[in-house]
Amino acid sequence: MPSRVAPCDPANEQGMVFHPNSPVPQGGSVSDTIELGVALADPPMGPLGRPGSASRPALIAAAVASLLLVTVAGLVRGQPSGSAERPEGAGPGVVLRAAAAAADSSPEPVLELDQARYTAMHEVTVEAVAVGGGRTQIIQADVVTEEWVPGDPRADWVQRVRDVVPPAQWDDATERFVAGLPTEPAHWRGRCGAYYPVPDGDPCRRPGLWQDTTSVFVAGLPRDPQALWWRLRADAAANGSDPDREALECAAQALNRGLLPLHVRANLYRALTYLPGLTVTRRVVGVGSRQGTALGLAGDREQVEIVVDPGSGDYLGYSRRLTTDQDGLPAGTAVDSIAVTSTVVPAVTRHG
Repeated sequence: MPSRVAPCDPANEQGMVFHPNSPVPQGGSVSDTIELGVALADPPMGPLGRPGSASRPALIAAAVASLLLVTVAGLVRGQPSGSAERPEGAGPGVVLRAAAAAADSSPEPVLELDQARYTAMHEVTVEAVAVGGGRTQIIQADVVTEEWVPGDPRADWVQRVRDVVPPAQWDDATERFVAGLPTEPAHWRGRCGAYYPVPDGDPCRRPGLWQDTTSVFVAGLPRDPQALWWRLRADAAANGSDPDREALECAAQALNRGLLPLHVRANLYRALTYLPGLTVTRRVVGVGSRQGTALGLAGDREQVEIVVDPGSGDYLGYSRRLTTDQDGLPAGTAVDSIAVTSTVVPAVTRHG
């Protein structure tokens, strides 16, 4: 499986989301004295068992599917169900315009100074890593990236990245994923969300990008949906041989972060109606107690999907699936799946 290069993600950007094994950013800060007001429930992880005499790729695919089912179902317990109407045969344009209208009609959350916007991005990835001799090792990661944005957005933001379960390797002898050593959670703090601050730069005026939707970045986006589409596609064009698919990836990165104002999210939905080849891939997708519609674009090797609720305008998540057999993983395997939830919580506090 080719290594994944994130689109719209210059290496020198300042904000960014990163994972526990990342080095401490130069000039950044790590805090182990942060009191976090939300504890995301860990989904139960029972043994996956030995599914008999099926092939190695089929066993791996079944194990991945079992984990994703438990993970996504456990992520958003307690969230209200969406009220989406999904008329039979509705195309992607109908779904996206309905979601945009719902987002536009929803009130923008107003945070008090003692509150924060909390977003959890729960991601499960499966990767084939070359280990020599023409062999590959299948590695599975299950990580939650949580972020607290204070009522005063110019104050310190907090990010926590932690394993839901330790990284696991596929073991042919037991026909299951076997977890390795746990990784310590990482806590990060940065003014205006600049976890990689630049010396002598104003972190609250950094330009941003699709993955780091700063106020400066959002203010510079076109208001016309078609113009926004061309901006999105132009930004994605240098990141791969399929600029349309990369444009959907860029849009997903912005939506995954959970920071877009509702009217901007609505405009982004409308911009995606101009994406050629976009289809409704799954009409009803359950994400915990919520339901949405999956919209996808297939390429030569992978299919990218986003999940939206056309009734509420909520963005629920993302997936990337193989469209061909690759490195021992069969077509249809979800190699990257993300579920997103967001709410308002008491502000993060610091001891001492």
